[in-house]
Amino acid sequence: SITKQNYEYIFVKKSTDEESINFRETCSSYIAKCERIYERLNPFNKEEFRKCFYQKENLITKELLVRDLFNKYLQVKELKPNTIVQVRTSKNVIETFKPDVTVFDITPQFLKDFEKSKLKEGVSISTIGAYTKNLRSVINYFSQVEKIIPPSYQYPYGRGGYSVSNYFPKKVVLSNDDIQKIASMVDFENNKQEFARDIWLLSYRCNGVNFVDLMKMRWDNIKGDYIIIKRTKTETTRKNNRSDIVIPVWDKLSDLIDKIGVKESPFILGLLKEDFNDSYLRNKSMKYRKKINLSLKEISKKLNIKLPLTLETSRDAY
Repeated sequence: SITKQNYEYIFVKKSTDEESINFRETCSSYIAKCERIYERLNPFNKEEFRKCFYQKENLITKELLVRDLFNKYLQVKELKPNTIVQVRTSKNVIETFKPDVTVFDITPQFLKDFEKSKLKEGVSISTIGAYTKNLRSVINYFSQVEKIIPPSYQYPYGRGGYSVSNYFPKKVVLSNDDIQKIASMVDFENNKQEFARDIWLLSYRCNGVNFVDLMKMRWDNIKGDYIIIKRTKTETTRKNNRSDIVIPVWDKLSDLIDKIGVKESPFILGLLKEDFNDSYLRNKSMKYRKKINLSLKEISKKLNIKLPLTLETSRDAY
């Protein structure tokens, strides 16, 4: 609200006092914002116009910087900690490749040049695929859900455009003899080595489940002769046909659980606390994974196993 006299003083006579100048600048910025919103709304929609204008984050610009879209995406999407790290990394890598890149710069040729450049730097094709997939997710979201990207934008992916590379490297797995060496090992240099071997063996005997799922495994997941759990990796990615992992509890697995299980904890391994969140789980997993893999590396040298022994190899071995 403004009086007629104030309007004439500020806008007609164009008073040069600091307050009047600041007020005119503020109004000019509002007008510029409205013009940009109006330009991209086709057809025009009054409610959409108001919604865009009152957004706190002023991402509605002609430029549509990719880094701004990534930042907005991270704010509005409920992502797991690991995914947040991956999305941020993708943003930084793309921004480093071309600073101040806009969504309109993202063409099939841009993506091909990006892939070629990263391959020259020695980046794996699967990692490049992860970067371009995250960028595709951001573009899809702001094209289809929160429609910030105008309909006139030429979508760079898919038929006739850029195809995200999917690379599945051939897995090199441990031999049966090596697995037997690990399982029958009794001469450990310290308790850390024995614990690391037992965790590796537990993963192997639990159908090759990953370490995070082992950490989350509870005593009440044991139902008679089976352990029934849900895979953490697919909790939020799969919407349909989710199925439980059913692990038969046979003699050797039962003996191993009795050996390393912590009865005082609701979790079999006793490495988590109740009501943990995703960040806590990720930090704990990284902490223990690093320590265990270090001990497994020592074991592989001790047993003269050529393939580096890590937690991941238990799943491949199974």
